[in-house]
Amino acid sequence: MFPLGIDYGTHSVRALVVRCLDGAEFGSAVVNFPSGKQVVLPTPKDDNLARKQIQRA
Repeated sequence: MFPLGIDYGTHSVRALVVRCLDGAEFGSAVVNFPSGKQVVLPTPKDDNLARKQIQRA
């Protein structure tokens, strides 16, 4: 059995696949979310809607 662990963070998503038998790691990946100009991410379907990306100190 090979479970898939997924972690959705503020700036990225991470995935990990392990073997249950012995805990051996089979693969992992990290994908960063897009970042817009001055951390504002426009919504493609609505020009009047945007979200702001959180800045970490």
